[in-house]
Amino acid sequence: MDKFVVKTPSTSSEEKKKSHLPVNISANDRARKYPEGTFHVDDDLLFCSSCNIVVDHLRKCVVDKHLEAESHKRNAEKNAVGKQKTLKTVLNCKTTAQIEKVRICQQWIKVCTAANIPLHKSDNPLMREFLQSRVVNGGAIPKCSQLRDYYLFDVYQAEKADLKEIIKNKRLALIADELSDDEGRYVLDVMAVCLDFDELSFNGNSVAYLLDTHFLTATNNRTVSQAVVKTVHEYGIDYDDVRVFNSDNVVYMKRAFSDTLSCLFPLCVHITCHSHIVNLVASDFKKGFKEVTEFVKCFRNLFFVPSGRKSRFLNFLRRALRPGDSVTMPPNPTTKSWSAWFDAILYHAEFYLLFEDFVQEELDRGRNTASNSLLRLEEMYQDERFMKKLGAQLKFLKVKAPTLMVYLNYFQERMPHATQAHAKMESLLQYLHDNAKVEEEDLEFCFDGGLTCQEKTELMFLFSSAFNDAHAKLYKYFVDGAQPASKFLEQIQLLDLRNLIDADLNFDSMDSIPGFEAVPRDEWNLYVNHLGPLAVKHNKDGKFDLALFWKSKESNLPKLYKLASCYCTSTIGSCDVERSFSAYSEILDEKRRSLDESTIKAFHFLNWNLQMRYSNEQEREQQSKRKTAPSCSATLNESVKATPAPKEEPVQSEGNEFPRLFTSQKKKNSISPDSPTS
Repeated sequence: MDKFVVKTPSTSSEEKKKSHLPVNISANDRARKYPEGTFHVDDDLLFCSSCNIVVDHLRKCVVDKHLEAESHKRNAEKNAVGKQKTLKTVLNCKTTAQIEKVRICQQWIKVCTAANIPLHKSDNPLMREFLQSRVVNGGAIPKCSQLRDYYLFDVYQAEKADLKEIIKNKRLALIADELSDDEGRYVLDVMAVCLDFDELSFNGNSVAYLLDTHFLTATNNRTVSQAVVKTVHEYGIDYDDVRVFNSDNVVYMKRAFSDTLSCLFPLCVHITCHSHIVNLVASDFKKGFKEVTEFVKCFRNLFFVPSGRKSRFLNFLRRALRPGDSVTMPPNPTTKSWSAWFDAILYHAEFYLLFEDFVQEELDRGRNTASNSLLRLEEMYQDERFMKKLGAQLKFLKVKAPTLMVYLNYFQERMPHATQAHAKMESLLQYLHDNAKVEEEDLEFCFDGGLTCQEKTELMFLFSSAFNDAHAKLYKYFVDGAQPASKFLEQIQLLDLRNLIDADLNFDSMDSIPGFEAVPRDEWNLYVNHLGPLAVKHNKDGKFDLALFWKSKESNLPKLYKLASCYCTSTIGSCDVERSFSAYSEILDEKRRSLDESTIKAFHFLNWNLQMRYSNEQEREQQSKRKTAPSCSATLNESVKATPAPKEEPVQSEGNEFPRLFTSQKKKNSISPDSPTS
């Protein structure tokens, strides 16, 4: 019988272990090879989304056979009928009712996200009644779960596609900053500003678009670089189109640019935020005024606990002040606003002597229940020496603080300041240096309280130290190289023709502006020796439109115009990211802490960009309503038209009648404390 037995050839144990199945393909890899929603992965197992069964992901033939099975087709058809249609599906619908339903749902999502209205408010009975009775087709708006699951992300993707078209082939400034939110997550926002005169808003402000929000596992140069590069790839941004990278001055941001981003973006300049720098300067300036800080904090603490004290305080001020004077609560010196401390100082410098009677009235209402802050204020007012020092410091700050506030507010504006940043920082450095050398006769305005010689000496040392510390901080960033774009900002100011007077106009010295090598020497000489000085000389009214000048000279200076259009509109700070973080914090309030990261990202994206679009539309409408009247722009346009080359004459500085806002490179003038806006 042995001849009827089929014998198999012997195989070794190693050959038996070998398998023809692929070992390098995972369930996720297999799911991605099929249309979205066909399969999903759970615990490294491939599940059919329609049948909810496990399918062998190692064998492609098994997966294909499952999709061809009649049972799978029946389950897929049932799910397609019962499932709420998404925006992408409904856009292909033919009936008018379906189209209108999509439209109203889309508009409702945009309204809720732009106004930061939680989607669950749609489930409120009164809201439902209002939508059904007062809004056309409002009854078609589904409940919160359907809005969030089937419409929010489609609107998000549609707006994202529109944003890709807006920034396509544009030269950009990327802005990145990090926040640790209330849930302990590291959040990185990446924004973009189009660098072109035509991309400014109707009021001349930069328009910052939120590209993406990343939730990082840690904050370091590696994770930041990866997030920025991922965003650039997702939007299809050309590496050569990234011209400016804005961030704060932390070490990991500098390393992210120097180690990675500078290699990928060859024409990019890293500019650390000027607002952060001036805020650090202001922080070093105010840290020595401990008595003032303690006083304003104690007084503000009186109103933290809800009670009738606020109304009593306002009534007290109405009785103490003249009729018609404005009555307000004292500013909170501990808010996130960079000028909050200075605002509080200026407020108390006016009224601190009046508040003694209010403190006593509050103590008379019940000393046993008085707070520690109220008792401490009583001690301060009873300490004659303390009040003399406090009064002198408040008087000093009342005169000196407005200048620093001007700089703080200046660099937080949305209007581009790249061509004026160097001169402005130079002016601030000179102002701090000049005021560090104080004499007693210079401080007589704050020494009128019967102070002793020793007390005056102590206060003079305090005032001098405040300016010295602030000067040292700014010197570190402005002169010692902590600002990586210092040389770039010094040279780029020459693209503003107001800065041509008394400046180094040598073509060969312009070595820190990326792309400047493409500018012909003849164009540069024509600009600095003829067109620029002539336009400034003929501008008599002191107003100047830089964009109008360069647009009028595009035909004469084509290469230089492209460079000026890019860098004159450059951003020099990350204030827009700070504003976006404020919006993010409002979205993630106490009642919405359970939102997942994808929902937060979509909501935050729509909230910021839709508000930005609406703001631009409002500016456009206001501009169209304004009556056209002759202005300095028309005068300037006439003065900068192409004219034959004049006779060779040296350009005299006194011929420039434009009132310079900042000191030139060679003329360093300090800002007078009596005129902080000079």
